[in-house]
Amino acid sequence: MYTKNFELTIPTNISFTLYKYDYVDSIVISRVLKECKNHPTGQKGVYRITVEEFKKAIETSSRLRKEVEKAKQMAIPTPNLKVNSVFFLWNIIEALTNLKWLTFKVSEDKNYSRIMEVHDKEILTFHYNIEEGVLNMAHILNREELDEFNKEIIDSGLMENKYFDRVGYFWMRAAIFFDIITSFEQRGSGISSKIFQNVDPKIDEDDPLLLIITDYTSY
Repeated sequence: MYTKNFELTIPTNISFTLYKYDYVDSIVISRVLKECKNHPTGQKGVYRITVEEFKKAIETSSRLRKEVEKAKQMAIPTPNLKVNSVFFLWNIIEALTNLKWLTFKVSEDKNYSRIMEVHDKEILTFHYNIEEGVLNMAHILNREELDEFNKEIIDSGLMENKYFDRVGYFWMRAAIFFDIITSFEQRGSGISSKIFQNVDPKIDEDDPLLLIITDYTSY
């Protein structure tokens, strides 16, 4: 069933950068590379680890556990609270409820900055990209809308309508998927606006690989 936080359930893999010459980042990098299994990405200097192993590695470090406690006590940083990558990552992990993977690269840039100026004020930020996600249409659309979605997808050639050939899911880049959803509206369908209302614009901006789940109904 749809909830107002549905968009937070979509990401399953995010990517970000850790900086070798940042004090806390350097501890995280050392700890994670020692304690977590690296699942190769095929990219040099890019590491892929599970969220579960990351959390265990951080929580079992006496130094980093203090940063986790800060994150648990206060999800939004205040001017008097010094935060770092652990603070941000922990809150991101807790917010994105279906997150399974973390993909990161190590930067040796000594001139990095996580400070961003907004309305003449400097704020500390942590940037990440959504790499993969799952979009369960049954959690957005009701039965009638889901039927309409399935028929549109079949008409678009993305799914077979033959009972023995059809599967209830397909993989697609978000940007391409949303282009197809927009075309539904041009053909008179009313479900496109509901889909866009329930998906964070960041999904479109980051263009992750999405697993689109529907159902097996035969029409």
